[in-house]
Amino acid sequence: MADDDADIVRFVEVNLRLEGFQVVTARDGQEALTKALDLQPDVILLDVLMPRIDGYTVCARLRADQRGAAIPVILLTANFITADQEVARRAGADDFVVKPFDPYELMARVKALIRAR
Repeated sequence: MADDDADIVRFVEVNLRLEGFQVVTARDGQEALTKALDLQPDVILLDVLMPRIDGYTVCARLRADQRGAAIPVILLTANFITADQEVARRAGADDFVVKPFDPYELMARVKALIRAR
């Protein structure tokens, strides 16, 4: 889970842990990219607007590296416009969720991507 908003990180982390997931967090895009390539998690949740490297760029860099190419990515954003979905798809995102989101819906999407993997 990568987001520069500590409250969002805590909220998502608690919900994921309640569902039995182990969670690794990052505060910016560079940290998220490094951890993702090193740890190769089952799924990655990335905020779009983060310091150092934005979520779109992190996603694209994951897709360009064989260690991260197959890891499912869900992009999260508070600033949604229709064009954002297309940018997310071009970056290689598997899903796109608009903040604020329902935690049950997010968990369902995470589980679906892990099952599909």
